[in-house]
Amino acid sequence: MYYSIGTFSKLTRTTIAALRFYDKEGIFKPAYTDENTGYRYYLSSQLSELQEIISLRQIGMSVEQIKDIIMHDQKKERLEKYRLDLENKISELCMQLNRLKLMNNDQSPYDVTIVELNEQIVFSKTALVESNRNLYRFIQDTEQEFFTQYPELKTASPDYCFLTYLDNEYRCENMTVEYNMALAPGKIVLDNITFKKLPACKAACIYFKGSNKYIGAGFAYLYDWINKSGYTVCGTPSHPHHRPSIAKGAAVSGMVVGGPNKNMQDELARQLFRNTYPALCYIDDHESYSKNEVDTYWNTLAVMLLVYIIKNKNI
Repeated sequence: MYYSIGTFSKLTRTTIAALRFYDKEGIFKPAYTDENTGYRYYLSSQLSELQEIISLRQIGMSVEQIKDIIMHDQKKERLEKYRLDLENKISELCMQLNRLKLMNNDQSPYDVTIVELNEQIVFSKTALVESNRNLYRFIQDTEQEFFTQYPELKTASPDYCFLTYLDNEYRCENMTVEYNMALAPGKIVLDNITFKKLPACKAACIYFKGSNKYIGAGFAYLYDWINKSGYTVCGTPSHPHHRPSIAKGAAVSGMVVGGPNKNMQDELARQLFRNTYPALCYIDDHESYSKNEVDTYWNTLAVMLLVYIIKNKNI
């Protein structure tokens, strides 16, 4: 039995304009269209088909996305991708909500900004610097040495640079630091200066002004803000609970540590993570063996996974 567009509209609680629009976009055609009058007619067997389209629209899918599902007949794969996209949006919205709550706190001493950093080529140089007073001289000398030898290379736009402190403890003298500056790809030939590629990431940033002796408070606020906002600090552990690394003064590369968990065996973890969710219980400190210990078993699994990937990728 055929139903006119008006009757079908009432049966499906869908406006005539919407039915005409779906017909025009090619996602839901009438069973029959009169060539003389242009009137559209539908069958009862089409009710479930339209209901599925309505359900997809109600969960936020665009007409183009629905059309993609219909045309490629990959409903399960497309819905799974859409689910993952929704979860990412929800996660981002939760982070924005947490940031808004923190911004409403009148006692916040800093404004935190999230910056999207693209993949970058950086040059880096590691050195032992006697004191903070000599730190800026080291940066200036490094830049002058590099750009004197390679004047054709330019810094990234917008340009940025950063320092990494490589010691296993805080030092105000005899600090091992690595200076990095982002630039466009170029020739990679320069004695005692290394080039490397940094992956894209998000950076939480604050503007600090004042004496270096107060910068620890700035770091503390930034890390607390990161945890409360739902973000996680990423990167390779620099201070694992690993005696050879501690003795060397730098982490041996290629190791895996335990990471966040609910166990609080060491004193440092008990002091820092009271009433804290297990997923946030992590510190990159060699004194925390319950969070940051290197273990043969974890490294073995990492090696096994790497071998599997290489074998199956035919690299």
